[in-house]
Amino acid sequence: MRAPLTEKQLCHLLGVDKANTSRAVMAMLEAGIIKKGRKVSGRSYEFELTEKGHEIGNIILARIYSELLKITSGIPDEEMLAFLSVMEKICIASQEDLEIAEIIAQLKLVVGRKVREEIVPNL
Repeated sequence: MRAPLTEKQLCHLLGVDKANTSRAVMAMLEAGIIKKGRKVSGRSYEFELTEKGHEIGNIILARIYSELLKITSGIPDEEMLAFLSVMEKICIASQEDLEIAEIIAQLKLVVGRKVREEIVPNL
């Protein structure tokens, strides 16, 4: 999914404070969802998903994509692809939301695959 992150990077990415991030990290460590990686500096470590964490992440992403396809079902696929392309360009141009640009690129693949399957069934 992504490279290992420190707690500080997680705080920034998720937009939550250090205390909440710390509690979440501890809970995920105990549940075997993440593991402590290399020491970055002082008491700072990188954390990365375990195999269990990757499995859970894939389930969550599949659910998100499924729900997104449901709520956008009334929008023609070509319009959805155009919208996603514009959103991706905005995110890349802003240099702030490159994570979101990656997610949008994945959504474009899902919608594009759906369009191809409708045009040429059983691809």
